[in-house]
Amino acid sequence: MGARSRRFESSRPDHYLNYFVNLTPLIKQPEVKKPVAKLPKPLIILAIVGLGLLVRLINGPHPNDDAFITFRYVENITSGLGFVYNQGEKVLGTTTPLYTLLLSLLYFPFKTNLPWLGLLLNTLADCGTILWLGWLGKKFCPPNLRGFEYVAPLLFALSVFSSNWCIAGMETSLFSFLLISTFGLGIMGRTHLAAVAAALAVFCRPEGILMVGLALAAFWLMSRRFPWREALIIAGIGLPWLIFATLYYGNPLPQSLLAKGEGVYIFEETGLSRLKPFSLIAWDNPFGQFITNLQLPDGKRILLVGLIATLTFGGLIGLGAWRIWRVNKIAAVWAAGFPLLFNLAYILAQFRKVLIFDWYLVPLVPWYLLLIGLGLAQLVEILPGPKKLWANGILTLFVGISLVNQLQAYDFGRSRMQSPEHYREAANFLAPRLKPGQTIVAPEIGMLGYFAPTTRIFDSVGLVSPEALKYYPVPKNELASNNAVPSRMVLEQKPEYVISLELFVRNSLKLSPEFQANYTLLQKIPTNTYGSDGLLIFIRKDLS
Repeated sequence: MGARSRRFESSRPDHYLNYFVNLTPLIKQPEVKKPVAKLPKPLIILAIVGLGLLVRLINGPHPNDDAFITFRYVENITSGLGFVYNQGEKVLGTTTPLYTLLLSLLYFPFKTNLPWLGLLLNTLADCGTILWLGWLGKKFCPPNLRGFEYVAPLLFALSVFSSNWCIAGMETSLFSFLLISTFGLGIMGRTHLAAVAAALAVFCRPEGILMVGLALAAFWLMSRRFPWREALIIAGIGLPWLIFATLYYGNPLPQSLLAKGEGVYIFEETGLSRLKPFSLIAWDNPFGQFITNLQLPDGKRILLVGLIATLTFGGLIGLGAWRIWRVNKIAAVWAAGFPLLFNLAYILAQFRKVLIFDWYLVPLVPWYLLLIGLGLAQLVEILPGPKKLWANGILTLFVGISLVNQLQAYDFGRSRMQSPEHYREAANFLAPRLKPGQTIVAPEIGMLGYFAPTTRIFDSVGLVSPEALKYYPVPKNELASNNAVPSRMVLEQKPEYVISLELFVRNSLKLSPEFQANYTLLQKIPTNTYGSDGLLIFIRKDLS
């Protein structure tokens, strides 16, 4: 009985279980891989923001000539002379009242370096745009392709087109931030705040009215009712300025806007060249800077490559809009509709002979990059085969080429953006001679006027001088470029000084016997800007 009990005991299941448990140390266990530490997502976007800061601050401010027009308004506002360019002349010669007033608020307490204040304000606005692009990318990017949510913020941080006009002291960074903020806040459902951003966008640049229309339409579609509250918010922010501008200036429209609509610049675009605004799609990323430097042996630009790139990235933008459509149909129409409406507005303006400058198109950059980044993600979604392999390959190729493209455009850290220092030299040269009440006629008034702050500037293109418009159109025989200082203007206004690049007086003042009889060349400052033979300073003969 005892032996049977022992045999029975040895046959119990727990006995065998103990046997195998004792052998487990001898059996090779599969290795458990430790999870790879990943950079927290907030740190990734903050690192991109830091990169954007570095790119914009590393070269310091390089204001272009138009920025100094705003700076002179700021100086006069904070000195108690009023919102004027020339003392005693109430003319709204800036299209960006909001930017001017913000700079005035920053400048008034410290009276410090205005170009640096402008750069800091612009850089903060661009950093805000980077954050919005990161949030929008995360919202619309497929969950299994999260790497693509960083494409737009990264490429915007490095964008030559955006950063150059950030350091140039223009209002484009602030305008871009307000536009993308309107979209982002609207998608979040914060329609009241979105209405505030849209109203401020109009206050920053007149083109912001396009965003107001789109935003109100989007709010209407979202709620299935007319957005009365949002419309009242926009009106409440905009009406005070309209009333002030009408009472103070006699017209709420900027004089600079009216002047450009009067054809002070000769417009030469015809046919397909009027579609130039659309080409921004290919200018900036991922190899737009390469394309703009390509030339044939005879010096002509290789337009075909640019056209192919434009169509290619146009396709990616379409895919990006489709990606957003799958998440939020109203957001997709809004995201694709704004760039389209913005471009169409400028194309129509060209039919009215309005010259479109490059910086007008900067606000389109964040929208294009957002749609292109999402378009790449959508492309991976529809391609056959392993998604991870496609995603890694496309991300590496696209971002890699883009980084090299932007770095070479920056000359690897040194921005090619330059301020027109010859005008500062001209103002310093004239400073000992200038007397109160004297007038300078000039076609480019920014830096010259800023460094001659007490001198009356008569702007020959009418941006701050409405009386200049009666001398347009300029006789064709006086034109050597898209603009000229009209001989009749100078002979009738009789300014003490005329300061102009040689190009703008080559076929007008230099060939006018009446002008030669009354004025003499006082100084020639070396510069080849726009192909000019120097910056010329003429003085009336009775003063020389």
